[in-house]
Amino acid sequence: MSVAPDPDPLPPGAAAPSSAWFGPGLCGSQEQEVLAFLGVHGGVAVLQWPRDASHIPTLAATGLPRLLLVHPSLEPPPAEGVLQLALPYSSGDREITHALATLSQRAARRRALSGRPVIDESGSMWAGDGRVPLPPGAQRLAGLLVGRFERPVDDSDLMDAEGPVAPITRQCLNGRLARLSQLVNPLGLEVAATRGGGHIMRWCAS
Repeated sequence: MSVAPDPDPLPPGAAAPSSAWFGPGLCGSQEQEVLAFLGVHGGVAVLQWPRDASHIPTLAATGLPRLLLVHPSLEPPPAEGVLQLALPYSSGDREITHALATLSQRAARRRALSGRPVIDESGSMWAGDGRVPLPPGAQRLAGLLVGRFERPVDDSDLMDAEGPVAPITRQCLNGRLARLSQLVNPLGLEVAATRGGGHIMRWCAS
């Protein structure tokens, strides 16, 4: 239940990685906002074990790193892995900061090596170690943007794909793209506007 003896990743005076501390009241849209924050900022989820055990499957599914602060319990915490570490709840600030930095760097390395995201037959987007389901209305836009990952797609092409029968407005398109960006944020992805009237799907600059 200790962090692997990696070299200290934080030089003196460096800021700790972003993190979000989970609790029993976190659910629904609020939980989704926290997952998006962690994905965008390369952050780490901090959970109390066993109190916050119910959040672990969602975090694991989206590929977000997590640190478990373990309280005395008859139920042992899950085994550690590349994206999950555990420490005694009484650990000091330095130990916790070191664990957060280790997990954040591991997640960033795995993301960098994972290649472009893909959309499977069920409509879920996979990126790095995680996946998020996309509603049918978002899959067409996502498919176009993933097909030209990290390259701009002209808004006229996106509008044609969204409204082949009844054309949509640019304002409506922007709303749908903003919603798509929120959906993929937990994976460390974003949809951003580009100069010249287009949008791009890319890794977040965490």
